[in-house]
Amino acid sequence: MQIREIHIDAFGIFADKHLVGLKPGLNVLYGPNEAGKTSILEFIRRMLFGFPARGKKTNLYTPAIGSGCGGRLKCQLKSGDDILISRTEGRGVTIATPLSQVDGQTELNAFLGNASLEIYQNIYAFSLDELQEFRSLQGEEIKNRIYGAGLGLGRISPGEVDKWLNEYCDELFRPRGSNQKMALAFQEIRQLEGEIREKQSTLGRYDELRRALGRKEADRAVVNNELEQMESRRRAIELRKDLFPEAVALLNAEEELRALPDDPDFPEQGRERFFAFKSALDNLDRRIEEENHVLDKLRSDRDGLVLNTALLDHERDVVYLRGSLEKIRSAIHDQVAVEQEKEDLTEKLKLEIQSIDPAWDEAKVLSFELSEAERSQIQAFYDAFEQLRQRVNRSKDKLDMHRERKAEEESQGVNIPSWLNYFARSLGGLGLLASLAGGFMQNYLALGAGLVLMGSGLALFIKTRKSREEFSKEDRVEATLLKAWEDDRKSRDRKFEEWHEWLRKKGLDVGLAPLSTREIGNKVRGIRLMISQRERLDARIGQMRETLRETAHLFETIRPALTLFVPQGDLPAHIENIGRMFDEARKEQERRSHLDALVREQERKLERLAVQRKEKVRVLSEFIRSAGTENEDEFLQKHAALERRSELKKIVEEKRAFIQSRVGLGEAYSQFLQTVREITPEDIDRQLQLVVHEMEERQRNRDKLLQWIGETSKEIQQLESGDELLALQEGLEQKRQVLRETSRRWAAGKIALVLLEKAKRKYEQTRQPEVIKSARQMFSDITQGRYQHIIKPIEQNDLLIEDAAGRRKTVVEMSRGTREQLYLAMRFGLIEEYENRSEPLPVVMDDVFVNFDDERANRVIGHLKRFAETRQVLVMTCHLRARDSYLALGAHAISI
Repeated sequence: MQIREIHIDAFGIFADKHLVGLKPGLNVLYGPNEAGKTSILEFIRRMLFGFPARGKKTNLYTPAIGSGCGGRLKCQLKSGDDILISRTEGRGVTIATPLSQVDGQTELNAFLGNASLEIYQNIYAFSLDELQEFRSLQGEEIKNRIYGAGLGLGRISPGEVDKWLNEYCDELFRPRGSNQKMALAFQEIRQLEGEIREKQSTLGRYDELRRALGRKEADRAVVNNELEQMESRRRAIELRKDLFPEAVALLNAEEELRALPDDPDFPEQGRERFFAFKSALDNLDRRIEEENHVLDKLRSDRDGLVLNTALLDHERDVVYLRGSLEKIRSAIHDQVAVEQEKEDLTEKLKLEIQSIDPAWDEAKVLSFELSEAERSQIQAFYDAFEQLRQRVNRSKDKLDMHRERKAEEESQGVNIPSWLNYFARSLGGLGLLASLAGGFMQNYLALGAGLVLMGSGLALFIKTRKSREEFSKEDRVEATLLKAWEDDRKSRDRKFEEWHEWLRKKGLDVGLAPLSTREIGNKVRGIRLMISQRERLDARIGQMRETLRETAHLFETIRPALTLFVPQGDLPAHIENIGRMFDEARKEQERRSHLDALVREQERKLERLAVQRKEKVRVLSEFIRSAGTENEDEFLQKHAALERRSELKKIVEEKRAFIQSRVGLGEAYSQFLQTVREITPEDIDRQLQLVVHEMEERQRNRDKLLQWIGETSKEIQQLESGDELLALQEGLEQKRQVLRETSRRWAAGKIALVLLEKAKRKYEQTRQPEVIKSARQMFSDITQGRYQHIIKPIEQNDLLIEDAAGRRKTVVEMSRGTREQLYLAMRFGLIEEYENRSEPLPVVMDDVFVNFDDERANRVIGHLKRFAETRQVLVMTCHLRARDSYLALGAHAISI
């Protein structure tokens, strides 16, 4: 079932209040504090389940207008049918459908899926206070839904099963016990065994006792016959005594009845109708008096109101001031900070400009500009300098390497051509061979020629060693490398001159490097941004000052309209005071308008009541005349006489019927009345005492006779030992069978206890109720996985919370906000479980997220959106930020 419209005739602060346009899914009802959100929540509860009795210690939400509570809910069932629920305090509830109308809470419960007040108040419709208390989830019906699943026992608690089995086993047998069934069976078996042994020992006197018993039985019959006759006489006398007052009352009533006249034309039920007219007239007079008191009170309240019309005339100015309150607070709060920020920024500007050049100022910075083309030129100079530097370095490196190699070669000797060196050595060697051959052959010519050749070779060798410089030639490679190095240096110097000329044109220090120049451009750009920022701060400071000036001027304009206003605090405090005074004036104006309407309605009501009274007086007068009387006293006297006659006739009929039922009809009845006329109560008492005395004497004799007969019969039964002994033996066997069956049942109970304990342990490890499973998933997501399990121990109705590390906590160990998130998740789980088998009901929550942090509140709202996709949820809040969060999720907003 979903609510479509709420109509409050009278409830608490509301009178003739209407909330329409409620839709399926998520609805947010927004209103400030004391707007009546909690009253609406309680109104929905009481419209569905009834108003509490006046004697209960609870908030009755007595209407401000003084009437009884009442209103209507327009709802739509799951089937799509519309129903209208109307309830007025003290008159019950009416449910109207398109085809019929029914009355009574039982009929309404059928539309509600037979939900109880406990289920709806603690699960579907709850405030923050009820959310915070776990006791609201401890009702028996709710606990059964939370904890009743798991072992397949339905609503039976496993602990109750355990307790019952222990009591069952203890009832059968307990060590050292004496009152258990098995112990009692043992005792009875031992007793029967002793009786059997005793019966088997005695037989005798049987025939003698039987003859004496026969004689006494005949005497008892005679005594019993005499007592029966006396009992009949006693009953007749007692009946006469009992009926004597009734008979006397009957005779007196008949005599009085004959003396009273009859009036058949008197209106039927005249007295009741007369007093009904009088009662209606008196009630109407009391109502007129009450309504006059109400009218006087309304007029007094209305005339006592003092309206500040001057302040109300400034409504636009007050609305503007209230709307600008945060802006004004911000201006006052931020003005000093912004001015300080401006001073800091100015100081920083000076430092930044001086870091470029102490001679620079802001004008120089603003006039200085590096275009993209100039930045490209700086990069080109930088690239050219880098290339020239590398070329100079490479030329120098080549020259140095050449000189190092040349020095290394000179350190190793003269650079003599190899052919000359080989020729000198060959000539010396050839001369040596010729000298040796000539000496060996004693050919002096050959010897002389060999010596000449050897000397020539030696002389040539010495000559080449002494004249090494003659063999050195000019090093053209070194000259080439040296020239290339000098050319590169000149190119670099020319490029430096171009760079210095470019710097002079820009008015910069010629000692700056390209990268430093580019950095100056970046600094200048940053300084310009800082100057722009300072200009914005100047504009902001100007706006703040203008805002404060305009606000102060507007305040002074409104101030003459403020009565009893004592300036305290700053400008925002003045604006808040103005707002409160304006709200009070507005409320007083609304209250006066409301009271004017109530006065007019009350006056019309009194006019209608006066017309009704006049009509009732006319009807009463006609009724009195219809009875043949002229005034009320005559009417009542005549009615009293007729009432007495009717009463006497009734007495006569009742007494006659009663007496006839006791004594009989016809002659017996006539004789009884004649006897009553002739006898006195004292005569009856004497007759009764005589009969009672005779009966007591006969009863004493009979008691003695019966005692003797009983003792004799018992002795005879004892002597009839055969059958009794057999019965005792059969009883012994039965008791033994009972003992065996009891032992078997006790063993079965103990085995069941062991199996139940194993099942409980397995349950805690593998199974949890569906409500807790559903709540666990939501609670884990809300806490971002910090708490991953909700555990219900098998023998407790408490909960344990397990975090990601496996540590367990009780509910009271968690923070207030986390407990509320757990209780909310439990309620959502209960609703889903309950609606699997019942009519869905509207969910109503009153500001239950106020203790949630932003992250968890957003997660809860996300769950609430999904939760509301298949049902209707009404969320009440006094926070604009919360309302905007719901609207962002597609909620339907209604202002209270």
